[in-house]
Amino acid sequence: MTKRKLSKVEIAYDKIFQQIMTTEFQPGQQLEEKYLMEALSIGRTPIREALMRLEINMMVESKSGKGFTVRPVTLQSTRAVFETLAILEKGVADLAATKEIETQLEKMAVANQNLEKAAEAYDTLAMVKENYSFHLAYAECSHNEYLIHGITAVQCETRRLAYLSFGNRINDRKSLSEHYRTVIDEHQQIIDLLKTRDIERLKHIIDLHAEAFKTRIVGFLVG
Repeated sequence: MTKRKLSKVEIAYDKIFQQIMTTEFQPGQQLEEKYLMEALSIGRTPIREALMRLEINMMVESKSGKGFTVRPVTLQSTRAVFETLAILEKGVADLAATKEIETQLEKMAVANQNLEKAAEAYDTLAMVKENYSFHLAYAECSHNEYLIHGITAVQCETRRLAYLSFGNRINDRKSLSEHYRTVIDEHQQIIDLLKTRDIERLKHIIDLHAEAFKTRIVGFLVG
């Protein structure tokens, strides 16, 4: 199947998003349209539309007459993101109990295998990509377009936080290896519990999974 060609807006969105996610564009940094146009070789209208989409996904914010700036990472926003994600993902658990999810389980297993390979290579970008793929496939277990849309939107900020969590900015490699192993093991537990339809235990693991990431990021912010 021929891969669809991305529009200029999509290209601009993806490139700006990645630079926000990897903190090349720092929290609080102003994003000047002229600079983005030159750096990305894309015109003003697609750049502006991409920034507006990023604002909808709460990655940037705008103020009248001051343009767009990268939204800061705060204790309050970090806690709110993981609280929201846990609520949505537990909603997925309830719906998945009565759905046909074999295809989604296969996607989750592949993503987790790829995540393990990326972890062994300490490839942070690949880890963020595969972690996102895992959680998107999990969201699809709901067969509910609104839940999938909600989780996808929250995952925009979660990916930026995951980049911090998976990166070596928080602790040494020994600590990182333990963190990676925990994430991969919890993903496998989520797959296994979906297979057995053990929804209460699944919700417990979802809470643990979100809490581990939140604690790691909060520790970074206050440390």
